[in-house]
Amino acid sequence: MLADAESGKLDVLITKSISRFGRNTEDTLQAIRLLKEHNVQIIFDQEHIDTNKDDSEIIISILSAYAEADNRSRRENQIWAVKKRLKDGTSELYFRPCYGYRKTGEGIITICSDEAAVVQLIFASYLEGTSIIRIQRILQEQGIPTSRGKDIWSKRAIEKILTNEKYTGDVIARKTITSEAKGHKRIDNETEDRYMLSDVFPAIITKEMFTAVQAEMASRSNIVVDETGRHRKDTHYSSKVGKALNNK
Repeated sequence: MLADAESGKLDVLITKSISRFGRNTEDTLQAIRLLKEHNVQIIFDQEHIDTNKDDSEIIISILSAYAEADNRSRRENQIWAVKKRLKDGTSELYFRPCYGYRKTGEGIITICSDEAAVVQLIFASYLEGTSIIRIQRILQEQGIPTSRGKDIWSKRAIEKILTNEKYTGDVIARKTITSEAKGHKRIDNETEDRYMLSDVFPAIITKEMFTAVQAEMASRSNIVVDETGRHRKDTHYSSKVGKALNNK
């Protein structure tokens, strides 16, 4: 839209309401000013506002601030409702099947035996010391398709299986959240409450195996978290140590 205005393709822009035009007051006013610089007339149908009138920007800034506050209030109410359902165990977030499971027409979670065997193979192989790259090759060699029917498993897909607590029967909700500060992207939830419901799914692996795999993944990772923050492990060795390792 802004690019069309700059290239002279727009004369009049009609929009339903101020709340649909921009995310917040600042964005709304910036866009309006840019459009007016290119002689584009903006009409807000719901508020009966025409930017060709001298007092329109003041009115728009006031109404935009009200719309922004109203949208924020709605979001807060929606989040409150989601959290309430999570607390009382009725949220659908707890009952979403993943690879290895199916949901019946009655909403009952059941095990898909063929896929469950693959999940057990992945966990057992990893605990035996097999790398994720080698597990990828094993699955491909055995002709085992992914959940989407693809021939090649991604490293990320195997990692997601190895870190999915659903295979023990438990479900953790809100492991990720939407961050407004990062352009409404999904990020790991490290600041807000998470919720767990036990024995939701029939278990494919034991809790002991799952815990052992998480410990093994942590030991293999080159990322550490300490009082200084999150960073990579120090992998620098002296030449003397390097020679000793090479000679083993």
